Amino acid sequence: MIWLTSMSTLWILAAAVLLVSVAGVAATVLLGRLPARVRDAIAGASVSGAAGLFAILTGFLIAQEYGTLREMQRTVANEAAAMSSLAYTSAVFPPADATLLQDRLARYGEAVTASEWPALAGENPDSEAFDRLADLQQDVARIGNRDYAPGQAADELSKSATAITVARGHRLAIAEQELPVPLFVLALLSGIAFIVEALLVAARHGRRYSTVAAGVIVLVGLDLGAVLAVSAPFRGAFTVSPRPIADVAADLRAGEYLSWVRATTDQAVDQGCDPTAADCVRIGPDDPIIIGSLLSARRPTGQDSAAAIELAVDYLDGTFDGIDGTLLGRSVVLLERDDGCSAATTTTAQQQLIAERQLLGVIGTTCSTAALDVADKAFSAAKIPLISPSNTAPSLTDPNRHEPYYFRVAWNDVVQGTVTANFATSRGWTTVTAVALEGESYSTQLATVFAETIRRRGGTATVITRPAGETDAALAARIAATGPQLVFLPVVSPSCEPIARAVRDRPTLRELPLLVGEACSEPTLLTALGADLGELYASGPDFSFYDDNEFYATAFLDAYRRNTGRDPITDFHAHAFDATQLLFDAIRRSAVPTADGGLLIDRAQVRTELLRVSGYPGISGVLGCTLEGDCAQNVRMAVYRAPDLPSVNRDAPAKVFGQARGLGPRTGG
Repeated sequence: MIWLTSMSTLWILAAAVLLVSVAGVAATVLLGRLPARVRDAIAGASVSGAAGLFAILTGFLIAQEYGTLREMQRTVANEAAAMSSLAYTSAVFPPADATLLQDRLARYGEAVTASEWPALAGENPDSEAFDRLADLQQDVARIGNRDYAPGQAADELSKSATAITVARGHRLAIAEQELPVPLFVLALLSGIAFIVEALLVAARHGRRYSTVAAGVIVLVGLDLGAVLAVSAPFRGAFTVSPRPIADVAADLRAGEYLSWVRATTDQAVDQGCDPTAADCVRIGPDDPIIIGSLLSARRPTGQDSAAAIELAVDYLDGTFDGIDGTLLGRSVVLLERDDGCSAATTTTAQQQLIAERQLLGVIGTTCSTAALDVADKAFSAAKIPLISPSNTAPSLTDPNRHEPYYFRVAWNDVVQGTVTANFATSRGWTTVTAVALEGESYSTQLATVFAETIRRRGGTATVITRPAGETDAALAARIAATGPQLVFLPVVSPSCEPIARAVRDRPTLRELPLLVGEACSEPTLLTALGADLGELYASGPDFSFYDDNEFYATAFLDAYRRNTGRDPITDFHAHAFDATQLLFDAIRRSAVPTADGGLLIDRAQVRTELLRVSGYPGISGVLGCTLEGDCAQNVRMAVYRAPDLPSVNRDAPAKVFGQARGLGPRTGG
């Protein structure tokens, strides 16, 4: 009866009226051949019985089928409510888990709407939704059993997933229920008998009763049509709507259930971008998701970041198992290029990345020099988001020169410069000298912030800029001439180590406190100084925050060690993981499906989604991206004393000073 119940209401009613009319007239013609007294006897004996039986049967069938329809509507509402509950509960888990669970849940909701409703309309319970629900259940069980999973939240997660499964099972069971054909046939026959009787009465008593007969025909047809109309909740006239489930799936895609995604005021439905536009990426049904990295392959900072990006891709399936996960049901291709920590190398590498038409975003650069007026400009011109895990130069996010598609998860050195200066003054070192390299944005800007903060606190600060070609010994002599109580070297390795060695070789500087920035806080520094460490300090992020993050301490760090065979050397592995997760999440919220199974992703929308991030609980800290591109808003910085630097003694670094600070006045440069 699929073809019949799939008709519209008007067609069903019209067909029912026509059917009973033809049947009634045919029966009347046949009865008309009988003697008059026989016809009268038949009519008199059965008219009330046929009418009563018809009323009882159709009333019962309509009530039963309408009740089934209402029950199905309640079941769909319960399923949507369970989905919403699971989504809200998932948000208390680490972001990498929450986004995975919500992606799985959204894909289930989309499959229910796109494939399960049509499948059930054809009385076929098999659909893609079954596989999507299996994926969701598997991830819920796996993530809920993790050591870091909050117990109550894990229980609620499991209950919600079970409720979804139960609701779907109930929905399928209802869909398999059939209209009681024997009862419907009996109702049809009694209806025809009722019509025949009405026609016989009209024939016997004249035309004045023909209107009554016509009314009976219409009444019988409408009642039978109503039974058919409400008997198929997935097709035909009166169907249950998948809208509650579809709405939850749409809200999941928009990030409405993620506490760290700002609500949007745009009420328009995103239909995707124009595939011919420069910033619109069309991804075919079988195409992968393509992202890039632009990192220094020879520097520990770049190596740590690259390892963390690989872990982020690995964790797309919810587990660090060495097998890459999928994003939006597709494999992820990572195009890796070397920035060389130089403008020249970066220029060549960025051209290669930009040439990839389907590139959705890039993690990089390692060094601020490679980004400032080089990568930040090039990728912004191409409308490709660039997220750095380790750029810290303040000018990169200075409102007067910031490029719109540039972001960073690393701290702004306005913070590091201020904290290191506060450390110096807390020790009574008010006459200080900082070293910067000519043309190197990181050292120049960090040294400037440090010196300006010292001066604001009443101290004396000298910034010495080393020109190209100056020897380490000559630089040390100039430092000694300033008579400092502390020497600050905010210089990137491997340039930092020989300068530190020259400072220790200078008799008047040998016993002075020496402070380096995070870019030199590496084992190579200790090797270069050997037994002449003296009073050596290094600044960097407060690693105690990482250890307080259970996902980092019990899952990420172990996976990092398994993959690399070592502890992280620098601070930026956590930032690179967060940067990649932010990009993945923004891509998820920007993707619009196409009719052929492909995707349209507007890179401008990816940027917009990054700007919606606020209060993201990353493993590197709480993140929220501003229009200027700073995503690390409140940073906990620390100062450590050698030899127990975090890069050497990861489990017990010797922290001697720490502060949490937000962004203050910006420094251009």
